[in-house]
Amino acid sequence: MNGFLRALLRLRAFEAFRYREYRLLSYGQISGNMGTWMDEVSRGWLIYELTDSAVQLGLVRGIQVLPFLLLSPLAGGAADRYSRKTQLLVAQTLNGVIFAATALVIVSGLIRPWHVYVAALPVASGQVFQLPARAAMVSDTVPPDYLTNAIGLGALVLNAARIIGPAIAGALIAVSGTGSAFFVQALLLFLATVWTVQLPRFSAVRTALKTPE
Repeated sequence: MNGFLRALLRLRAFEAFRYREYRLLSYGQISGNMGTWMDEVSRGWLIYELTDSAVQLGLVRGIQVLPFLLLSPLAGGAADRYSRKTQLLVAQTLNGVIFAATALVIVSGLIRPWHVYVAALPVASGQVFQLPARAAMVSDTVPPDYLTNAIGLGALVLNAARIIGPAIAGALIAVSGTGSAFFVQALLLFLATVWTVQLPRFSAVRTALKTPE
């Protein structure tokens, strides 16, 4: 780490970043959340662009709520019983592939409203499974004394992505069209997967005894 980063990590507000596993998890969270929040703008804009209908804009948003209502208990249970890393990798990769496929269909000129609806359900399902897996992994990446700080930094990252992601999506749509926004979303989800792959299969005891890197 360079001198500036070392000085930054000495601050109590950023002390959880002293641990490599937490940094990797955070990099993935930043990329994944940016792509997810970009989709909030790009998917809505795409359906409105295709249909010029406020009703269909509301419908595509309503469809994305269904997986959160139906699958949240299942996703939370899976994060408790099975590999959180695998759950996160599968969900991020699924969303990245769907974003990339959507971008290709847009650029090819073959996009139709039904494509937007069909893609909305698995994208939202991927988001449902990402959230509990990533949240549960926080306690695996830092010792217990740093957990409060780690959770606070995670909330900061989430809220920053909520602001920056839609702004980037809007700028890309204005400059080069909706397809470019979906391409960037796919790239961000694939980057999140790259960071996540580097995470170990956690042992809470091992991590609690681990010294910062």
